[in-house]
Amino acid sequence: MAEEKSLKIDMDGYEAAKHNSYVLSQGKGASKIEEINLDVHAISQLQEQGVPPTNDTFKYKYEAVSDERDSAYNYGVCNSKIVALRFENQFVNEITSGQKAGIVLDKTNFYAESGGQIYDQGALVKVNDEANEFLVDRVYNRGGYILHIGVVEGTLKVGDELELHIDVERRWLTMKNHSATHALNHCLLQVLGKDTEQKGSLVVPEKLRFDFNSKAAMTIEQVSKTEQLTKEMVYKNVPIYAKESKLALAKKIRGLRSVFDEVYPDPVRVISFGVPVDELEQNPDSEAGEQTSVEFCGGTHLRRSGHIMDFVISSEEAIAKGIRRIVALTGPEALKALKKSEAFEQEIVRLKATIDNDKSGKDSKSHVKEIVELTEQISHATIPYVKKDEMRNLLKGLKKTLDDKERALRAAVSVTVVERAKTLCEANPNATVLVEQLEAFNNTKALDAALKQVRSQLPDAAAMFLSVDADSKKIFCLSSVPKSAVEKGLKANEWVQHVSATLGGKGGGKPESAQASGTNYEKVDEIVQLASKFAQSKLS
Repeated sequence: MAEEKSLKIDMDGYEAAKHNSYVLSQGKGASKIEEINLDVHAISQLQEQGVPPTNDTFKYKYEAVSDERDSAYNYGVCNSKIVALRFENQFVNEITSGQKAGIVLDKTNFYAESGGQIYDQGALVKVNDEANEFLVDRVYNRGGYILHIGVVEGTLKVGDELELHIDVERRWLTMKNHSATHALNHCLLQVLGKDTEQKGSLVVPEKLRFDFNSKAAMTIEQVSKTEQLTKEMVYKNVPIYAKESKLALAKKIRGLRSVFDEVYPDPVRVISFGVPVDELEQNPDSEAGEQTSVEFCGGTHLRRSGHIMDFVISSEEAIAKGIRRIVALTGPEALKALKKSEAFEQEIVRLKATIDNDKSGKDSKSHVKEIVELTEQISHATIPYVKKDEMRNLLKGLKKTLDDKERALRAAVSVTVVERAKTLCEANPNATVLVEQLEAFNNTKALDAALKQVRSQLPDAAAMFLSVDADSKKIFCLSSVPKSAVEKGLKANEWVQHVSATLGGKGGGKPESAQASGTNYEKVDEIVQLASKFAQSKLS
């Protein structure tokens, strides 16, 4: 809750505040709002003048066009009168173009930020005079007075009659997220147990955020189960009932959820999924309240659960010791996340087919690069949390397949190269020098194994093996010289050093063993001749 009151920096708070960018970009947004805000002295002044609290019950006067899940809503018309204008820490009788000010009305259909739900935005237009309007950026409840903060265009005076227009798209999306928050709260209780308590929430048009107590992170199975149960509540498309009840009576309803330490008004508004509040009041001990979502709430809600459209949990994480946070999406944002997830799944299917068809493994490196890039994209994408986990595991499995294939190929290369060394030894039993290009690619361990084979079959022979790796555009060189040859003047490190310049790289080692690598892989034949002549000259 503290985060939602801007007591510390919070990215989610920032995202909510971006709706106010055109005000804050003027540089002194925060201080301007303080100049407009109603402090205790301003509230007392209104009360002394006999200004009654704002009637904001009109925020609940709206209806769905249909029962279909993508139904629009009609919010009706609300006309109101200006009872107070606030500008630069004082009440004024008139505000003019460009001024950031606050308006108090006798009645309003704008929702003031409360209970985790973000405020409405919209416009207040002077009746029969559209040239004079007030663009509402934020709305707060100050001691019962609903303060509309924004910028005026034209001129407005105390007593002017206004026509109120909320941003219906913003309200529609916010209601989806608020109703989904209630459904999520109920389903979390089923998955994690009765000790689970709400510790905070944020409801904005783009998403919902729900904080709850938990001793450990949710398992992927628990997240999946919670998401599925919430989806089922959405797809059942049950009516969502709202009714003001006597606080003492409402508290008796079995299964009712409320925020710990929250002070509720009397009467209190009760929101129930699928079961009329009247029935719950008449039979407070029935199991009906435990089998659905029943909560105290003064927020604006949908008329049916199906109007949430869909539900997706996009993240689950710790925010403090013993406190976890779920971020979820509904409506168009949920559908967008699901569509994006499907696109990633298709990409993984395509990649898997490509990898399966690459029997030789020649494109393994490019496949690994693609896996890494795709994993990175999925990790940062706004998609279902469960799907994200599944897809990253699939990609991890593909990477393992490639690694296994790479190990098998390297083992096969090693066998082939050693067999080639064995054949060379058999064909040259009296050789004192062997210099040969072998097809070991970048597998220097295979070259080393080939040298060991030479030492085993021809212990008095000096050998240098080279291998070209076209993918990395490199050439690798390993040499082995027996002690008998070292004593005659041929040293492995000098041998390698002699060809390093032509190799296009550097090398080093000991008299009996040395290696080098370079980039002049196209000069392999020249290097073979150069190495052979050097060795023969030392041993002749």
